[in-house]
Amino acid sequence: MSPINWTAVGGWAGWAGFFVLLGVITRQIGPWRKLSIDAEQVFRDGLMARITVLEEKVESERERYDARVGKLEEELERERAEREAERLRREREIRYERHKVRNLQACFDGMMLLLKANPENAAEAVIHIEKMRADQLKAEAIEATGLDQGTRQ
Repeated sequence: MSPINWTAVGGWAGWAGFFVLLGVITRQIGPWRKLSIDAEQVFRDGLMARITVLEEKVESERERYDARVGKLEEELERERAEREAERLRREREIRYERHKVRNLQACFDGMMLLLKANPENAAEAVIHIEKMRADQLKAEAIEATGLDQGTRQ
């Protein structure tokens, strides 16, 4: 009987075990890889779902803000138009008041001129100036109605 060389058997057994282990690992790499690919796909799908929800929220917020901005722009435009109308009305009033002051100044200057030219006819000068002032008051009344109509437009 020959003695068994346990070193050789152990060597062969070690190599056999190594190849078996290598075969098991090789067979397991496929499922491990599939698991990692599936996990990545689930992760990506979750991210895409979250991104879609966030995009929808952002879009709804954008629409809400656009609507609000539109309302504010309309309100701003209306207020600008009102301010412009008020400015024009006040400008007309100022022109009207200046015209009245010029009429009074013209009457005063005319009366002073008539009195300086002929102080004995002061009564006639007053009558002439009163007639001139009455005509001016009629014209001012007509202008005032036109001014009132201009503010109503």
